[in-house]
Amino acid sequence: MAFSTGSLRSRERLWDEAIKAYNEAIRLKPDYPEAFHQLGIALNKQGDFASAIIAYQQALVLKPDYASAINNL
Repeated sequence: MAFSTGSLRSRERLWDEAIKAYNEAIRLKPDYPEAFHQLGIALNKQGDFASAIIAYQQALVLKPDYASAINNL
């Protein structure tokens, strides 16, 4: 639920709400690389590049061949 809420908020460009939802998804399932990747995208859109890099890197720790995370990083 939290991840889908984040996706919806991202499509609506409600980045603060998306970030909260992705963080909740990560809290509930910390081994889900897509949540870290999407968090990175939302953080990037907010201009928090350092935190976005950390989120992309965590996605890659969980899934080293994650092409979209590699590209966004």
